Formats: sequence, C-alpha cells, structure tokens
Amino acid sequence: MTVAALPSDSADPDFHRGRADAYDEHQAGTDVETLEDRYEWMTDPTTARTARQLLSTAYLHGYRAFIEDLAAEKHWKRYIANTEYAAWLEATR
Repeated sequence: MTVAALPSDSADPDFHRGRADAYDEHQAGTDVETLEDRYEWMTDPTTARTARQLLSTAYLHGYRAFIEDLAAEKHWKRYIANTEYAAWLEATR
C-alpha cells in the first residue's frame, strides 16, 4: 500500500476546515459512502458550487484527506482482526 504525503496546502486553514467539516459530518452519523458522494458532488465541474467561489482547493484536499483516513483506519482494523484470528487459530492447534 502506498501512503501519500500531505498536499502542499496542508498549512492552509481551509485544508483544516475541510477535514473538520468531514469529521463533524462523520461524527453526526454520516457514513463513508455518503462523504465520498458529497466530495464527488463538490468536485463535479457541472455543479455551480465548484466554480471555486465557495470551496477552495485546500478545503477539498482536507475533506478528501479525512475520507482517506477513514479508509486507512478500516483497513488497519481488518488487518489487526486477521492477525489476531491467525494467532488464535495457531494457538488452538
């Protein structure tokens, strides 16, 4: 698995606003698929909102970064569960 570096605009306050908005939505009960749909909507060039009038590139990078963090956490939990299961199987032999 490849881990990407933070975008160069990670020092921009909009980057952190995007992460915070995605975090708040997730904490309010929004699932990852809905967050991804919202991100796609925000980046859709046919949507007037994405004319960069209201959302900066840094904001979008921050929003996406949080979604990627959720995906990484899901994979990590699956890896740990598989490792623990393999250890349990080995111990029961």
